[in-house]
Amino acid sequence: MSVPLDAMYDQQLRAALEAWQHSSTSRVVLATETGGWRFAFFRFDATTSDPQEAITGDFGVLSRDLVLQWAADKQLVAKLEYAAMDDVPHVSVNTELFAALLLASVPAKATKKAVQAFLKQRDALLEDMKRPNLPGEVINWVFARSAGICEFEGCPVELFRDNLSNYGYYGYLAHIVAAKPKGPRGDDHLSAELAQSPSNIMLCCDIHHRLIDKVDPDSFSRERLQGMVATRVNWRTNQAATLSYPIVHALAFIGDIAGRTTTYSQHDGRQALLAAHLTPVSERVAEYLLRDAQGGNDVNDPGYWANFLRVFRAQILHIHTAIRGDGAFGAQAQELAVFPLGNMPAMLLGGWLVGEARRVELFSFRRNPGTWVRPDDSEPAVKFEWTKPPDVKVGSHVLITLEITSEITDAALTAEMLNMSRIRIFSTTYGVDVVAPKEAMERFRNTCQEAWAYAVDVLHASEISICTIAPAAAIFALGMKLQSRLHPRIHMFQMAPKTLPFHAFTLDRHAISVPPHAPGSVLQLDAC
Repeated sequence: MSVPLDAMYDQQLRAALEAWQHSSTSRVVLATETGGWRFAFFRFDATTSDPQEAITGDFGVLSRDLVLQWAADKQLVAKLEYAAMDDVPHVSVNTELFAALLLASVPAKATKKAVQAFLKQRDALLEDMKRPNLPGEVINWVFARSAGICEFEGCPVELFRDNLSNYGYYGYLAHIVAAKPKGPRGDDHLSAELAQSPSNIMLCCDIHHRLIDKVDPDSFSRERLQGMVATRVNWRTNQAATLSYPIVHALAFIGDIAGRTTTYSQHDGRQALLAAHLTPVSERVAEYLLRDAQGGNDVNDPGYWANFLRVFRAQILHIHTAIRGDGAFGAQAQELAVFPLGNMPAMLLGGWLVGEARRVELFSFRRNPGTWVRPDDSEPAVKFEWTKPPDVKVGSHVLITLEITSEITDAALTAEMLNMSRIRIFSTTYGVDVVAPKEAMERFRNTCQEAWAYAVDVLHASEISICTIAPAAAIFALGMKLQSRLHPRIHMFQMAPKTLPFHAFTLDRHAISVPPHAPGSVLQLDAC
């Protein structure tokens, strides 16, 4: 039968052995490695001699005391047997064949003297105090390299202070290649050569020091431990680099899309900022704005937008005031970072409120990998273009269609819109992630700037209607171009499925309104 060798910490090892010790149906044999440090306890069926379990691990104070008493106790029914073997199995290896060889060697009753001799031999190979003393320079180098934190993968334990905040060296300096050839990961040539090399020593907490040196050394190869150290060096280097990153105040414009809840991960936002060489102003990465997360809201109902204006009245005024500088976002932050993901009219409104008074880093959610982290700019470049209307009507009502995710055909527009001078802003390749790369977003924003300047400065549009089928970040970017004090009246339309667009709200120089302009449907931003 398959009996893999299991590794345990000292307390677990003692508990297992105690259970075996009092079992009248078990035969227990301790196998130790001749001249080495490996050992394994085997439990056999007392009647059939079939192997049942095999355990090894940290032969510490608790399990030592138990085993030494067991060897000396003549009253126990389950006698402890002992055999010294040339080669004891590694952890997780199937021990069925070894178990048969162990019984064939005819184990003898364990004696306290034999167990003590093995423990002394094991200590000589594993104990830190038996290793060559490390120079202070090496100790300081390792602590500095690790930033005083355990270098085992995933471990955050600080080793420069105890739980009472007393400062000092509280870690263990574990050799990757053992200081002695017969120790864990030892080597006849490298052990002496690397015994005092900082590159061969990793800082560990007590648990992980025992794990890699005493509990389960065989599972942690030289290459694996070196990889852990390299990962921590890379982490420390990256953390140091963030000290030079600009501090930004992050805003998350998040809302339900088509009645489905949209979420924002603060962790993902932090990853995106760090990848863009930016530092968030606080631990809570982003401040939520215009967050419609009630679930089930029908944005395709014209009445929805009137309710939206009422619900977010105070927050819209807060954004407007903060952007103007009376209550600026983040006293330390000169820059804004924006994470937009929501319905089209709300995204245009958010961009219009933020504008371009300050530098804004705009992130686009990448739907396919599900991340805000920007792709590198080596991806194939997508071009953005805009078209001039064939029939130029100066001073007329202009229609701007933003077509990034897909094309907006004439069939998707109202008869009134088809009579307007139309400016199309589109990408040469349609898609949900085309504005995600930083350079692509900059090209897109420049295209929006050109199209908007043409509509306002050349066509002198009296009013502008906007229809969009685009990623939220693209719509937000377009909204940023609609300067609040310089533009004609802007009408934002909701593109509803299987029906023509309907009017969501209107942006004036000093007010936001929703049809039918009943009392309470107008939000005044400031004095005219």
